[in-house]
Amino acid sequence: MIHDDSSTRMLLRSIIRASSDFDAFCIDFFSDVYARFSSGMDRVERENQLLHLIPAEKIIAALKKRYAEQMERVERSESTGTPLGPPAVSTPIHSDLPMETPPPLSDPALEELRKAYRDKNLIAFVGAGLSAAAGLPLWRQLAELLRDHARDRTVSKDQLDEIQVLIDKERFIDALSALKSALGGGEFCKVIEMQLDDAGRQLPEVAKALAALGLATPGPTLRAVLTTNVDHLLERAFEGRWPALARATGDIAQRRHYILKVHGTLIDRGSWVFTREDYDRSMYADPQLQAAFSALFRTCPILFLGYGLADDDFDQVLAHVRALSGDHSPRHFALVDAKTMRPNRQRLLENAGLRLIPYPTGKHGQVIEVLRWLRS
Repeated sequence: MIHDDSSTRMLLRSIIRASSDFDAFCIDFFSDVYARFSSGMDRVERENQLLHLIPAEKIIAALKKRYAEQMERVERSESTGTPLGPPAVSTPIHSDLPMETPPPLSDPALEELRKAYRDKNLIAFVGAGLSAAAGLPLWRQLAELLRDHARDRTVSKDQLDEIQVLIDKERFIDALSALKSALGGGEFCKVIEMQLDDAGRQLPEVAKALAALGLATPGPTLRAVLTTNVDHLLERAFEGRWPALARATGDIAQRRHYILKVHGTLIDRGSWVFTREDYDRSMYADPQLQAAFSALFRTCPILFLGYGLADDDFDQVLAHVRALSGDHSPRHFALVDAKTMRPNRQRLLENAGLRLIPYPTGKHGQVIEVLRWLRS
């Protein structure tokens, strides 16, 4: 098995660059992909796209086949005594419509979602699942880590028992509130900073796929990214090309191409939203910003990803979106693990205007495939 490591891809780049019939090679072997990036790009950009979109094994297999075809032509020419002419080149079929790749999931809502993306008005709302893909703790794990720290600091058994009951009931916001009270603000914040620091962690593929939707040129892009994560994975994925805002501004509904961190950012403790008290004073509670958020949520479809349907945090976010967008908001979407789908819960959410798009249990890589497909 040949892996897509850097040395292999450097070798492939040199082989492809030496080929005089690069376009014919792509049309013959990867026409469905090539149609997506051939227009408006020079050859170097097309080579980069090919190496990015196609696994090295497939490119090598195609190169071997092309080499075998060329050798067969040479042998036939020598045996018949006829001059060796130019290789046959497949003629691309031109169409007014771009070639489409099939969606990764058989859900009709995906076409509606892609239309929202192509209209350049789609907002991605990102939860802790993206951070978990980098090895950072989810809400339950964070609460349990803080509980263990509190136990080591000789917090009383009664307090620990109360905290454990809240964790077991998945009331993580209340559990974190009790933990901050038990530990004290300074100690609580130090543990948070240590556990949610993404420095040195590899960017997860889902973050890269999301950034590709935002930075795509030419073509449509995301309007904005909102997140409840305080780490810096999204800023790193967007390579600093989109500003990261720890607090909303009054003109947020008119802006484009930004990352709004609605629960604050790790380097600014004063911006954090973890406890019940934090939620009560969050940006959603600011009367001056409610009108701006209302305008944003009324006009822009939202794709939620990285949230579990049972997440306490997700309920809070969705409640704010519903309250501020009213009855005439566009349809919103959520990519969710099928195991979290419950008939009654699904009905309530879809009645509230949220279209759930389930993927097979545990197959979180499907989220990446959907994000990549939106660009196709």
